[in-house]
Amino acid sequence: MSRDGFNNKTFYNKCNGQGPFVILIRIKSKKIYGGYNPIGYAGRNHQWLTSTESFVFSFENDQDINNMKIGRVTNSSYSVYDCYNYSGFFSFGNILFINGQKLHVGFNNNYYENIFGESKTPIIEEIEVFSVINKLNYT
Repeated sequence: MSRDGFNNKTFYNKCNGQGPFVILIRIKSKKIYGGYNPIGYAGRNHQWLTSTESFVFSFENDQDINNMKIGRVTNSSYSVYDCYNYSGFFSFGNILFINGQKLHVGFNNNYYENIFGESKTPIIEEIEVFSVINKLNYT
């Protein structure tokens, strides 16, 4: 994703209609944030999506994957935000969202367990998005 830029149009062109995905976001300190969206995006305009299976996570750095923190959704009605025109192109209930090259972390913990501590807006170094394929449906 980073090679394609940091804007909502690029994100939606690459991810719309692709189904569930995992996103990994590395900031300049090498800390990694991410989330799992089991619904995927479909170009809905300003719509909250309901899921009990979505979650957010973080690693202190890209070398230590054993100390991952996971935050489960606490209000499934606001688990994922899908909006093509939104200035931020990715949102997990406002606890983890992207706007340009800034990652907004921990701004609203009403929808997920807050594993991130206080609010912060680090600069993003790299983003990767991976499609999740259900093995039972894969032929």
